[in-house]
Amino acid sequence: MTFFPEPASFNKTYDQGKAQVLWTNQVADLETSVSAYLKLCQDEKYSILLESVEGGAIRGRYTFIGLKPDIVWRCNGDSAQINRKALEGVLEKDFQDSDQPSLMSLRSLFSESLIDLPEDMPPSAAGLIGYMGYDMVRLMETLPPAKDDALGLPDSLFIRPTIMVVFDSITDLLTIVTPVRPETDVSASKARLAAEGRLKEIIDILAQPIPPKAKSISVIDKPN
Repeated sequence: MTFFPEPASFNKTYDQGKAQVLWTNQVADLETSVSAYLKLCQDEKYSILLESVEGGAIRGRYTFIGLKPDIVWRCNGDSAQINRKALEGVLEKDFQDSDQPSLMSLRSLFSESLIDLPEDMPPSAAGLIGYMGYDMVRLMETLPPAKDDALGLPDSLFIRPTIMVVFDSITDLLTIVTPVRPETDVSASKARLAAEGRLKEIIDILAQPIPPKAKSISVIDKPN
């Protein structure tokens, strides 16, 4: 099993204080995005399955699975909250009010989460993924009064996955990616070892059959 980039390049980037990704590739073979999602996300509170379709195409080239977020951001109206302890279990008490309006708060989190990806890396292989509901437009222009909220979901919700699994329908390759953000008290070698462990865990899960209990999975749960 080969991990990229090679250690010398990884260590140099890490020691410069720059965020980067560690990844590995394997042939998708009989694995599909749906079977992989059922294996990886059945016990995940927050996860994504995203198909890249554009320009009127029926099927896009890439399919993305994201899971195990370290950050969950949400908003209702102009009030935003952020949970930076998501890896410890997404608990309601861990959501903290942002000191910025919703759009500014989200913009700040996007800037914080940016990673320069290698040219040959699938797009959107790291960063924030989520949705902005129709009512977010109210923060940009005047609209008629909102209708009753039947679902009780946030107006917008984004997660920052620590694992992205990308299916390429052209090359039939599966790319497993994890972001690595430098920490002052963690060396480059320890950070790489931890990142490799995250990738190996995903590879081991994908090698298993679909669990018998795997059924329909709710991608986004209603807040408690």
